[in-house]
Amino acid sequence: MRIRYEPEIPQLVTAAKRLAATLGFDLRPHGNVAGNHAPGPSACLDEVGSLLMVLAATRQGGRMGEAGTGAGVGTAWMASGLRSGATLVTVEIDPELATAAERLYSERDDVEVVQGDWLNALSPRGPFDVLFLDGGGSEALSPSNWPLIASLVVPGGILVLDDLTPERLWPESWWGKPDPKRELAFRSGRFRSTELLVRPDVALLLAVRSDGAE
Repeated sequence: MRIRYEPEIPQLVTAAKRLAATLGFDLRPHGNVAGNHAPGPSACLDEVGSLLMVLAATRQGGRMGEAGTGAGVGTAWMASGLRSGATLVTVEIDPELATAAERLYSERDDVEVVQGDWLNALSPRGPFDVLFLDGGGSEALSPSNWPLIASLVVPGGILVLDDLTPERLWPESWWGKPDPKRELAFRSGRFRSTELLVRPDVALLLAVRSDGAE
């Protein structure tokens, strides 16, 4: 009989998923479909979230950041991995989502929910040991913002970019077009990066900030 090893879902993540459902926030459990992306944001996949939890758990006393709280599912995964003295700041531009997330984490002194644009709100609170960059759209990843994004991560810190379609699955209409997330990770000169499959049709990028990158 086949044994299935799946990520254990922390109670906080379950609560965040319930919140997402009440808000009508897209949980989209199977990720994006190449060439047929659903409109609007979606909640963090369990495979991505479990990695975020592990990364957060590597930094005792560390500072974690998230751009794009959404309904707080990715936030819950990161918060579940926080060790002694570690903190998490998450930023959401939508006032309704930010207020809902703030209520969800109201009893967590180590989690701060900020309503605003992450391009402005994260800098005063960084730089971060682990940064989950999950908001703002492709425009926020334009080359003009690369220095700012790099400054939000400590040298040797980790930037996580998720929700990518592996290139082998790209529809023909995508060929020859630069991907903003991969451009930042592999072409900016500010990170040492690798691409990981979290599902056969969903990938993410792990990028470590290079020393001296500004």
